[in-house]
Amino acid sequence: FRLIERISQILYGNSNKIVVLGRDMKALLAQKVADCQKLMVIPNWGDTEMLSPSPKESNRLIHELGSQDEFVVLYAGNMGRTHGLESIVDAAEFLLANGNTRVRFLFIGSGAKKAWLHGEARSRRLTNVTILENRPRKNQQEFLNACDVSIISFVGGMSGVSVPSRMYNIFAVGKPVIAVADSDSELALTIEERKIGWVVSPGDHLKLAEVIGNAMTSQRILHQMGRRARDVVTKEYSYQGAIDRYRLVINDISQK
Repeated sequence: FRLIERISQILYGNSNKIVVLGRDMKALLAQKVADCQKLMVIPNWGDTEMLSPSPKESNRLIHELGSQDEFVVLYAGNMGRTHGLESIVDAAEFLLANGNTRVRFLFIGSGAKKAWLHGEARSRRLTNVTILENRPRKNQQEFLNACDVSIISFVGGMSGVSVPSRMYNIFAVGKPVIAVADSDSELALTIEERKIGWVVSPGDHLKLAEVIGNAMTSQRILHQMGRRARDVVTKEYSYQGAIDRYRLVINDISQK
């Protein structure tokens, strides 16, 4: 770790510009970089050409699962050690124990916690949890639209370390996002500022269950959030917009 930290310091010192993916990353690196003027925020982007909102009612995956009448909460993406699957599983157990059988938790992806997730779903008899294998990116239009609301969940302390690029593709299909994340993370800040979802503190499964329960009864609010999500990603997080920002950085460096 000390060796990597030293190498990083050398890289920071010899760089003309340092691009970070979010404001939380900028705040973290500002503690390590002598010249903070080098730091620039350029977010990732959503695939607004390949991805677009489509009705859940006509979604093929929803019909395969028989979830037409269920409220589907989707977790799609990496299931690594930094991702807070525990909060989602605890919320699923709580809702089921309290008689809410209409919510379907749909997990799609792979990673270090996938085996743990399977084991917990079996041992706790979580009949409201469905776990599918990872699906190719070309199928994102289908599986990202196979829900009422999407969820991105981290363990605590990840602010400044990870900005999930999946956030922007979820916006592209016009879905609200429940973020289980530190309040000062780029994920949480974006969702709250744009009013396109909810933020829950990592580990607070009771609050997560409450948010899901409220979302079930707020279809009008869900549709409004979904429209804002698509509008935001089109105007502020497009591929071309990111390319234009990188072009400005490169031009600025080449002229010095």
